[in-house]
Amino acid sequence: MSETVARQMSRSLGLRWVQIDMTIEDRIKAGIDGKLSNRKQDRYDAKGELYLPVRYAPVEDGIREEFWLDRIQEVADEGTVLVICGSLHCSPLAEKAEKRGHKILLKRFHPEELSELKPEFF
Repeated sequence: MSETVARQMSRSLGLRWVQIDMTIEDRIKAGIDGKLSNRKQDRYDAKGELYLPVRYAPVEDGIREEFWLDRIQEVADEGTVLVICGSLHCSPLAEKAEKRGHKILLKRFHPEELSELKPEFF
């Protein structure tokens, strides 16, 4: 197992670390791997310079976020849970959690400018 920032943070806070993301096999089984694997798409701005747009697939990313919440419910005891995810998932995941009756105590972005990202939906 690799030493990730999430593991380091969990350990420093005295929290149990749990892998909640889908495996490639899970994504294939759910029918979402193809679209999520092709998230990147080269674009050119007005000056002709190459950039990669920030892209979010509401259906496929939504399935993935629901999987995360299911996984958390499978393994979490009562109490507070810390979830570290990509900035595009923060708000949609929090909304899904609230719909399930969970209370969101805090949402943080690092760096803070990530909170202002406006993804392209595809």
